[in-house]
Amino acid sequence: GRTGDLPPGKNLIFVGRLAAVKGVPILLEAFARVHKDHPDATLTLIGDGPERGRLEALARDLGVSQVVQFLGKRPHADMPGLLSSGDLAVIPSLMEATSVAALEAMACERVVVASDAGGIPEAVENGSTGYLIPRAHLQRLGDAVLDVLSLPEVERLQMGQAARRRVQEYFHGEREAAVLRD
Repeated sequence: GRTGDLPPGKNLIFVGRLAAVKGVPILLEAFARVHKDHPDATLTLIGDGPERGRLEALARDLGVSQVVQFLGKRPHADMPGLLSSGDLAVIPSLMEATSVAALEAMACERVVVASDAGGIPEAVENGSTGYLIPRAHLQRLGDAVLDVLSLPEVERLQMGQAARRRVQEYFHGEREAAVLRD
């Protein structure tokens, strides 16, 4: 079940280093737009990094600091619970190898809205398990999030289930394989 008293359906989650390549300022600007249409929407950022202070200031400037939570780095064991508390994962990276964050969110049956950077398109199937946005057009991020929020809940649940199946079918052992390559 859902923990706490967050409204169902409107909780965005980001997992990653708060570094320039992760595209977080674009996420905050997109979220500020989403929040105008959905005042009950929230954004949780899990991770830390050199941009954190600047991003916290940006959230204040955009008027969304009340509904944006910076949780800092969390132990890996907490990730499934944290991801499951969100309704969709947003990954606006400008550069990415294999997106572990995308795979983990999908394994938790979450719809993913992500850029088409690096290995992300291998994981996220546009339209069936989430939405891909061309990295050069990340201003479309807000539109994609609004699209997800406007889906009937049953449809979003189906996308989440398709995401989990995709991870199970295609990425079984992905983590072990990555360890062997290192």
